[in-house]
Amino acid sequence: MKKSAALAGNTYFKLLLQRSYLQPFRNYTGRRLSSLNLNINSSSNNYNEKFFTYSLHLNETASAENQDILVSHLTRWKNKARYENIINYYFLHKRGKELTNDKERELQIFYICLNALKASGRLTTMIECFEEFKSKFDDTIPVMHCNEMISGYLSSGMEDEAVTILTEMETPNPKNRRYAEPNLGTYSAFLKFYQESGDLSKAIDLFEYVHQRNLDGFDIKLNKIFFGRLFSIITKYGKMKYASNYLFIMTRYYNIKPFADIYRLLIDGFISINDIESAKFYFDKLRHHAEYKPSLVVRSAYIQMIKYYCKMGQMSVAESLIASMIEGNETLDTETANIFIDGYCQQDNIQLAINVYERLFSPDGLKPNAETFIPIIKYFLKIGNYPMANEYYNHAINCFKPKKLNAIKNNAIDKCFNQLLKGLLDAGNLQKAIELFEDMKKKGFFMSKYSYNILIHGCIKSRDIRKAVTYFELLKYHKFKPDKYSFNPLIKGLLLDGDIDKALKLVETNDFGANLYTYSLFIEYAFIKKDIGIFKKYFDIGVAYCRRTHDNGLYFFNCCIQFYVVQHNPDGAVEILELMDELGSIPDSTSYLYTAASFVTVSNARVKYYLSKIVGYNESKIDEEDLNELEQENAKDIELTLNDYKFLLEKLRDLKNTLLINQVFYQLLREGIKDVELFNILMEANFRKKEVVEHIYSQMFENEIIPTRRSEEILSACLSSRPLLTKPLVKEAVPVERNI
Repeated sequence: MKKSAALAGNTYFKLLLQRSYLQPFRNYTGRRLSSLNLNINSSSNNYNEKFFTYSLHLNETASAENQDILVSHLTRWKNKARYENIINYYFLHKRGKELTNDKERELQIFYICLNALKASGRLTTMIECFEEFKSKFDDTIPVMHCNEMISGYLSSGMEDEAVTILTEMETPNPKNRRYAEPNLGTYSAFLKFYQESGDLSKAIDLFEYVHQRNLDGFDIKLNKIFFGRLFSIITKYGKMKYASNYLFIMTRYYNIKPFADIYRLLIDGFISINDIESAKFYFDKLRHHAEYKPSLVVRSAYIQMIKYYCKMGQMSVAESLIASMIEGNETLDTETANIFIDGYCQQDNIQLAINVYERLFSPDGLKPNAETFIPIIKYFLKIGNYPMANEYYNHAINCFKPKKLNAIKNNAIDKCFNQLLKGLLDAGNLQKAIELFEDMKKKGFFMSKYSYNILIHGCIKSRDIRKAVTYFELLKYHKFKPDKYSFNPLIKGLLLDGDIDKALKLVETNDFGANLYTYSLFIEYAFIKKDIGIFKKYFDIGVAYCRRTHDNGLYFFNCCIQFYVVQHNPDGAVEILELMDELGSIPDSTSYLYTAASFVTVSNARVKYYLSKIVGYNESKIDEEDLNELEQENAKDIELTLNDYKFLLEKLRDLKNTLLINQVFYQLLREGIKDVELFNILMEANFRKKEVVEHIYSQMFENEIIPTRRSEEILSACLSSRPLLTKPLVKEAVPVERNI
């Protein structure tokens, strides 16, 4: 019995030796394994430990050549991510053991062990390993070991502990320094952590701190990878002022030429803030000046530019870009085709959109996805053609549905269904949307949380808060957790009904991740009710949220500016713009439009100055220097033209901000500024309110204004509930006589 057990054990160890990760121990000696004095009757759990105990003996007596082999094999395990083998070696050979006299070798082994413990997520053991090594090693701890420990702390979210090590590494007195000086890898570990956690302010602070250290004489050579991470987080949040400044620093101080990835990030960032001119500049740089242009980077930039032009309705420019892509041997894919389908649908050119769909998504062509069908469904719903929208929805079902129809849960079908549902609700057809929702449930289709949220939002839009609450409760009944997209519509509905107490209670008693849109709802309520108390409370909460999360906050700040417009407080509007600049949030055309509106009848120079910042303003412009001259003591205010006032009112009309346009118009009227075109714009803005349109029309005669044919068209369409043509039927407005 003992003999058979001995044979079995001997065979087990021979098999162990044949495994690649035990090769270093196999090479230490020519002694036969059978000569070992091991108790092979022990349980199999002890075999591995006893074998490593033997390898430790070999490790202590092996030659220098074999010790080099050990390090090389540990390195091989590290490269192949076989961390458990390294950790086993650490526990059996290094933990609690004295260091050998070969410091260089010990440093290599402990570095590999720290790396393996970090990669395996064993932070506690990693800390113990680092502290043990530090206590036994009587020299300065090398920078690579410190960086590994910092990286381990950061990967576990322990930023304070990582900063503690960095602080000790930066100790100015070399005699008292326990750790080596930090290098690029040290700061890169922190930047990577801030990039992944989305902490923009700390990423900016870190870069400026490191750059200042370089200016002070430290030699920390920042590289492309470091700047790539920095630009990634800056452009993600649309902080393009920082991006422009750091691009100069990168080229001027570190002699790093802008490379393809930097150009792509700059393009994405400028497009995100609608600065297409800057995006075009860097797009041309990428195409013509970048030294190394990976195909995927160039393609990504092309797609971003095409997407922007399609979104803005400039299809001819988008078509020229796609032609340029094809000339560069790029192929069309589903994403690019979908962008054009969406662009043509937005331009009401449904035939071209369908042509793209039929030509490119044939059985032998590209494979469609949800974004292929959504623009077409959305277009037909917009023009009220529900049968065609439903037909393309059925195309999507046939394309995506699985063979088994039991409780179908398909993301692509869900997206198309949600678009169909949303289109019906946007058209005000709540009952039909509910019928569709219930019908799809009966057919076994999976109703996602997003479907419930869309329905809740639609109920609020139709001012049916009871049904919204019903579907909110159903959402919870089906085990979905309500989120901000569930709560925000309910809050909006309560505020529209003037029930501020219930809305406040909903926010204060539920932790649903309130965001800037939530706070903007209360700002809008304060705007309508002119409630300064609610405004101040949620303005402070919103600004604190922006500082904490680095959210761009554009919609929130624009809501705050319009509040100051109705309060006749232009200085407050300017303070909001200054606050946006402080937080790195770039104002858009709406920000400047509202600010210009706040200065109507107060300062024509200010109105002109802010209108000059709006895209599409073609009148004579003034810059900041001109403004300063005009605002000097005793300087005469400038005169605004009719086109200036028309531009201002048309932009407010396009934003559907009837409250502001009404206020601005009547401010002008009281100052004696009146024209039939201004009256027409006001009628268009209030088109859905028959009594208001009739009243505005009658005011023309009270102010000795003769209506034009356009005035008649607006009034007639409003009273007969017909859609209003966006352009007049004739080029020039012709005055008509009308008896009151």
